[in-house]
Amino acid sequence: MLRHLALLCPLALAVGPALAQTVHVRADLTTGANNGSTWADAFQGAAGLRAALAVATPGTEIWVAGGTYRAEPMPGSGFPLPRHGITVTTQCLTLRGGFAGTETASFERTDPERRPVVLSGDALGNDDGSAATLSDNAPTVLQVLGAGRFTMEYVQVADSLDVGFLAEDSNARVSRCVFTGCSGSGAIVRGSGPFSSTGPGGRLEDCRFEDNGLDGLFFGGSPGPGERVALQRCVFENNGRHGLSTSGEERNVFEVRNCVFHGNGQNGAILPRFYDGGLDVDLFQCTVVGNGGVGILSPG
Repeated sequence: MLRHLALLCPLALAVGPALAQTVHVRADLTTGANNGSTWADAFQGAAGLRAALAVATPGTEIWVAGGTYRAEPMPGSGFPLPRHGITVTTQCLTLRGGFAGTETASFERTDPERRPVVLSGDALGNDDGSAATLSDNAPTVLQVLGAGRFTMEYVQVADSLDVGFLAEDSNARVSRCVFTGCSGSGAIVRGSGPFSSTGPGGRLEDCRFEDNGLDGLFFGGSPGPGERVALQRCVFENNGRHGLSTSGEERNVFEVRNCVFHGNGQNGAILPRFYDGGLDVDLFQCTVVGNGGVGILSPG
């Protein structure tokens, strides 16, 4: 099953950490070999991340310097033209943002929040807030499909026509990311085994879900028995419908810690139905204020 593949990543373990590939991306670079091997030869421009994903192998780390990386403009006839987002299918991929473009180790990053890596659905770079310029944006900016373990940090996902970030049948660990300005939901996680308390994935930490048209985060996944969906220190603010919305199965375990639900159009959070002896919903030290409907709704 994908869940077990996400935990083991057999090929990545077989080659060992010494042989793990690191690929570099810099939107502002105009010189060098444009092959991703070093910062000086990093993949360049707004399409640099898509180029890096094209050469990624299982276990690859992609280091991305601050800048804007766009969905792909697609040729065609009619309007609006279809747009491709950024797609990840490589197993056990790590996407790290916030680099200046000189570091040799990820811990050397200083103030990574000041070097935002923006993944934008505005493929043509023409958004001005009007419906006409939004209609040609990518329906989904970043989609992770059947990719086993996927790790992402210091990335902002914005400007989708529908969903900002979609993780489907993948074990996602996401930290210090922002999901904003999407016409639909900021992020959707669904499928089998997207989270696990026993593996390297399994949580969203220190993330912001704000100013999206529908939900900040929608979770519709189906982890295995006893597995845990963990959200820690996340902010859900000013989303048009719900901050957090879930429809998980009764066997799921939800843990929501130190999160803020503020100014959402309807409910701050909709947690799964409670089943006696089945579903376990743990809510710790959260702030819920100023939402249009119920602060926390857990029917059943």
